[in-house]
Amino acid sequence: MFPNTMSPVGSTANQIINTYNLITNSGSTPLSFERPTPKSHKIVKAKTCFEILAEYEKYSIERCVKPSQLKNVRQTIQILTRLLHFMGFLDLSELDREGAEQIANAYRYRPKNPDKHPELKGLQGFELIFKNKSLKHPIQHIALTTALGHLEKMSTFLNWAKTRRYVTDNVFYKLTLKKSNKDKAKSVFPFSGKQLSAIFSMSDYTRHKYLHSYYYWLPILMRYTGARMNELCQLRIVDIILIKGIYCIWIHEGSDDQTVKSGKMRLIPLHDEILAKGFIEFVNTRPGVRLFPELRMVNGYYSNNASKWFARRREKLGSDFDSSVNGHSFRRSFINELKQNLVAKNLVENIAGHVHQESDLKELTDDIVRCFTGEKHNSESFDTYAQQYCPSILAPIINMIDSSHTAHILPYFSKKEKI
Repeated sequence: MFPNTMSPVGSTANQIINTYNLITNSGSTPLSFERPTPKSHKIVKAKTCFEILAEYEKYSIERCVKPSQLKNVRQTIQILTRLLHFMGFLDLSELDREGAEQIANAYRYRPKNPDKHPELKGLQGFELIFKNKSLKHPIQHIALTTALGHLEKMSTFLNWAKTRRYVTDNVFYKLTLKKSNKDKAKSVFPFSGKQLSAIFSMSDYTRHKYLHSYYYWLPILMRYTGARMNELCQLRIVDIILIKGIYCIWIHEGSDDQTVKSGKMRLIPLHDEILAKGFIEFVNTRPGVRLFPELRMVNGYYSNNASKWFARRREKLGSDFDSSVNGHSFRRSFINELKQNLVAKNLVENIAGHVHQESDLKELTDDIVRCFTGEKHNSESFDTYAQQYCPSILAPIINMIDSSHTAHILPYFSKKEKI
């Protein structure tokens, strides 16, 4: 037993809190507080898995600061709802590790967008998997990496449920799936040199005519920055910055409609080839706020139409471009090329924005921070951005990326000579 050295929770304490609320209530919502209750005194009411999920949704929404975060919460709840339908019972605490593995092994075969197919619409859980397998032409199932990402979300949910004593164990913790030969065949690979040459010889480049500005810039930016397509499509003019004489793009969640998959803000120095094509001149001519205003947000992403455009171009490039390569292959090529040049892993991860970064990186110096904020480094928002190499260190590494595939392309504002 612990000695009772604290005041009993009673009317006096509540009166103090209420008085404080009255004092601070000047037209705004009054503050309210609750004192903690000993764990042994709490009664955990039994709830179904979907009731627990609803509570988790409310908890997550309350912590959203930006609309983009709310969208991510909605998507996560949809994913968790699908996974819970595989249980077949409502008591989440009755799910053990073996059951979690059975769910995971089936979930990896969940067909893509089943509600778009009349024969699958409305089906959930194992019934959906079995029905799809019975079709003469089964619908393609989700990628292994997608399934693993969804299982991680389930693990996060169960961790939260464990802290609320709805479950005693997180049975999805570090649950993995073995990659099959079919999964390997569906992996996204880097572009080969031949494929890169074909991409940068597309009719847009040979004719030097572009319906939209991103037809010219997006493949070039993806080639020489390694950034994700959506990270580039959502760029704003203010995200192109000059630091100590080095032009960079700033990948971050700086506005309500800007998202970063890993949540890692980062600076990427611009490759000399990007500058040679007249990118800064292009930026300086942009009206409005966004770099590519012609790209509208669809389903929460600015890259939706750009991705479809590149997929159409890829199909026209012939048999060398199958399902093993897509727009994400630019990123794979960029990372692979740096690795082949023996660039240290932590440097590659820092440029690419991967989450497994080393912890011994230097903090942003005051002069770099002033380029963003105009102030000294005393802002909490920049404490999360401490793991960033200076652009002067990263620029020579970025320029290791071979530029021979785009050397023939005219700068954006150049006029093609008539033959």
